[in-house]
Amino acid sequence: MKENTDNFDSLTSETQQRRIQVRRFIEQSCDLAKTLPPKKKLLFLMKFDSGFSNEEIAELCNCSVAKVNKKLKEIEKDINNRRNCMSAGRPGNEDGRTN
Repeated sequence: MKENTDNFDSLTSETQQRRIQVRRFIEQSCDLAKTLPPKKKLLFLMKFDSGFSNEEIAELCNCSVAKVNKKLKEIEKDINNRRNCMSAGRPGNEDGRTN
């Protein structure tokens, strides 16, 4: 019976560590979103802070869902570029590209 308890404790510890990693990733993404240009920042907040669906965003912004999808992919790429620059210790431009 002790063996099962040890496995459970290990799983619980791994789950807690994963939650901490996810929380850090989300916090970092939110911090990086603050550096986005205003329109991209607004779209990020609408999607990930306010929880609007892509369809709702498209309706509110008077554009197509395809355009919302495209812009969200651009934002994801921008944030990942900025994250990579940060982790490598390189400064990034406003659009996340290195000099």
